[in-house]
Amino acid sequence: MKWIIPFSKYEESRLQHVKWGLVLSSTTFAFPSVYMFFQKTRFWYLIISYGTTCIVSMNYWRNPVSGFRRNVDICVARGCFLTTCLSGVIYVRDPFLFIIGWPLVILIPLFYGLSIHFFQLKNDHTWAFMHMSMHVFVSLGMTIVAAGAIQSNVL
Repeated sequence: MKWIIPFSKYEESRLQHVKWGLVLSSTTFAFPSVYMFFQKTRFWYLIISYGTTCIVSMNYWRNPVSGFRRNVDICVARGCFLTTCLSGVIYVRDPFLFIIGWPLVILIPLFYGLSIHFFQLKNDHTWAFMHMSMHVFVSLGMTIVAAGAIQSNVL
């Protein structure tokens, strides 16, 4: 995949001191998946998408180096983002969820872009904070879509 730029060895070494924070922030992707599972919902594609995203992201960040795991992480994350956005458009009808959810569609790519920007500036703590914040925003968005899907399943 030529559109995923590989890290240099120096850049990979900069990831090592922040990797466990990113593993921890990746665990937040499990919350909406577990929530939907225990609600006995019919939206298995979301449960599988969210769970897969959690596992793949944690697996990448435990040893963040260029290669197959990074490519899979980026592809799964983008696929999950697309699936979540489309499901949100279809299922989120509650005005409260709607008002909270739409700003996340802007904040998630914004914080992802900021994390890349600060990584390039070699500001390691700021890029890691931005990326961890993006993980939390993604998890919140997943939870909003999960709640909207569950509400649509009940109605």
